[in-house]
Amino acid sequence: MKQFDSTSEAHPAPSRQCRLSVVTSIHQGARDHQEDAYGHWFDAKHKRLFAVVADGAGGHGGGAEAAQAALESSAKTWKLSSDKAFSEPEAFLTKWMEVAHLAVNEAAAKIHRSARSVVVACLTDGETVHWVHAGDSRLLRFQEGKLVERTRDDSVVQVLFERGEITEEEMGTHPDQSRLLQSLGGEDPPSPRHGSAALEEGDVLILCSDGFWEHLKQAELEKLSATPPAKRQQALDQAVAEAVRRAGAKADNTTAVMISCEGEEKTRGHPSFGLSLLLLIAAIAGACAAWWLMENPMWPGHPARSQTERSPEP
Repeated sequence: MKQFDSTSEAHPAPSRQCRLSVVTSIHQGARDHQEDAYGHWFDAKHKRLFAVVADGAGGHGGGAEAAQAALESSAKTWKLSSDKAFSEPEAFLTKWMEVAHLAVNEAAAKIHRSARSVVVACLTDGETVHWVHAGDSRLLRFQEGKLVERTRDDSVVQVLFERGEITEEEMGTHPDQSRLLQSLGGEDPPSPRHGSAALEEGDVLILCSDGFWEHLKQAELEKLSATPPAKRQQALDQAVAEAVRRAGAKADNTTAVMISCEGEEKTRGHPSFGLSLLLLIAAIAGACAAWWLMENPMWPGHPARSQTERSPEP
């Protein structure tokens, strides 16, 4: 397993929708094993993207197997249902989570452990985004470089935060941070938390495991979301590496998938109608002027005049 890995990919979209660009980064942190897993799948026909981040829950053993089982079931669900996903997006995401929950339990049975995984997933066509999650892996949504929404963690520290007992910044380092209220795997299926939003050009979505958001400040995440397209991969890699560095010897597996909604590239070599009209008028005027001058031999330098001929004296 690689200690650090990253990928970058872009997907087109219809003119009325945003063009989707994806960069990813994953780091093993200070752990002996990589128990995070992620994936994203693009339906070129319908211009839809499905992305998932799974984090094997610690304390139960088999976290790597649980996360991988959730991811593999995601790929299968997408392959079977991608053409219908956006007709009923919430139903699709609910079904996906049910299938992933069963897959985690099957994986746990094979290794004789009580494996668990937290997950976050989103489905987008570049115009709207739908998401679902269970646990404390997050979806963060940014507009114009500002954090406008994040998923609500299924954790004890989320409850403490909502009671006003701790701050947002203290959530990642609180002693009870790892105490989750629901996840995939076990006897009780999770109660998925859904959300949706309209997307605009320039919006950014980040799906991430807790190893990422725990050690990065909101201002840093907002700066990351505003990174120019050509530098996004490098910026995300640096953010993941910084989260790991700050955690030190306790650094968890750290994963982030960053989805950017970009405007369609303007077609080059095809001027607008207004500019084309102006160019046509100028060309016609130029042609008329040239014809008149050629037909009127009174102007100096006309080919019909001799080299010694001068303009008449006034």
